Amino acid sequence: MGLLIDESALERVEVVKGPYSVLYGSQAIGGIVNFITKKGESPDSLYHLN
Repeated sequence: MGLLIDESALERVEVVKGPYSVLYGSQAIGGIVNFITKKGESPDSLYHLN
C-alpha cells in the first residue's frame, strides 16, 4: 500500500470487506483497512496548573 508504519506501534489491523462509505467516506467502496495503534503510556508525573 505504500505506507510507512512502525509495526511496534500497532495494536491490531482490521480488514473489512464491502461498501463502508457511510462510516469511512466515499473512497471506501470496496472495503477498508483500519490500522489501530497502541495507546500511549501514562506519564510518570502529572502536573496541574492553576
